[in-house]
Amino acid sequence: MQKHESAFTLIELMITIAVVAVVLTLGVPSFGRLIEQNQLATNVNALVSSMTFARSEAVKRNKPVKLCDSSDAVNCGSGNYEQGWIVFVDENNDGNLDSPAEELIFVQSAFPANFSIDPNLSTGANDISYLAKGRANRNGNFIICKDNDVTKARVIILDMNGRTRLTDIASNGVPEDANGSAITTCT
Repeated sequence: MQKHESAFTLIELMITIAVVAVVLTLGVPSFGRLIEQNQLATNVNALVSSMTFARSEAVKRNKPVKLCDSSDAVNCGSGNYEQGWIVFVDENNDGNLDSPAEELIFVQSAFPANFSIDPNLSTGANDISYLAKGRANRNGNFIICKDNDVTKARVIILDMNGRTRLTDIASNGVPEDANGSAITTCT
């Protein structure tokens, strides 16, 4: 009985390698952009969910709840949200976490170094206090950027009712500000 062996020929192997090379050349850049978009979406969602959580806790507890930037997960005022933030019940409404009288209810760790968050809030302050009725003490927006590139940015709008929304993306791929104009910078 004769044995039949099957194998790839050298030409079939070379064609397969060429097809794989073409697919990888076309697919890898798109995959890199997808990863960047997912990282940005994750970081935007972290801030939006913290704002929504702080607002709901203020209503639930019928007490002021504060969200502020914090690099040490204890004190407000690091100056940079990308270093992290905290959410706490501000019993005496003084803007400071007074332990143990006031409860720290959420801590967000720092973002990767290539991300920036620029808060542009009314009155120039970086913190937000949600009142017992769910209203915010200020309004404004947060610009979250990757690599200081406006095409890799999102804008979160906070209104005085304490609600958040993301702005639209203009036709050039750049997010709009609250007035509907494309942002020009990440800061």
